[in-house]
Amino acid sequence: MRAAILLLLVASPALAASPLRVDVEVDPIAYALDGYSLHVGLGAGAWRVDLGAFAATLPEVAHGQTGFDASFSGFGMKLDRTFGEDGMGLALGLEAGLSHLLVRRDDRAAVMRLGTVSARVGYRLPLGEHFFVMPWVGVGAYLGARDVAVGDATWAQPVALVFPTVHVGYRLP
Repeated sequence: MRAAILLLLVASPALAASPLRVDVEVDPIAYALDGYSLHVGLGAGAWRVDLGAFAATLPEVAHGQTGFDASFSGFGMKLDRTFGEDGMGLALGLEAGLSHLLVRRDDRAAVMRLGTVSARVGYRLPLGEHFFVMPWVGVGAYLGARDVAVGDATWAQPVALVFPTVHVGYRLP
C-alpha cells in the first residue's frame, strides 16, 4: 500500500498541471485464461496513473509446477512516464499490487497473499482516434513469497516476477 501511495504522490503534480486524459484498458490474455482485467487510467502530460483489477487461471506451462492448478486475483496501481506525443509511444513505469494466489493439488488447496513491485516497459500504439494497444513486460519481485505444502507436495513460490502481456484500450474523447 505504501508503494501505491508513493506512486500517486510522485505523479500528482504532473497530473494537476496538464489536461486530463482518461482511458480504459483490458488484458485479453486474462480473459483467454478464464479471468478478467479492467484498468482505468488517468494521464496528463507525460505521466499516466492506472488502477486495475485482474484475475486468471494459470496453465501448468506458465507456472511450471507439475501436478498443481493455480489461479490468482488482485488489484494494482501503475505509474508510467511516456515519451511519445499525447501519452503514446514508449512508456517506462513502476507497478505495485496485491494478489491472492490459489494453488490446488488433488483435493487440497492453499491460498497466499502476495504483494508485487516491478518496473515495466511498454509501447502504446494508437489504433485510430480513440483505441490503442500496449504490449508491455514487467520485471520485479513477489513480496511475502514462501513455499507452501499442499497435500503431499510443496508449491515452490518464486520470488522473481516476470510478466509479459498486451493491453487493449479506449481513450475517452
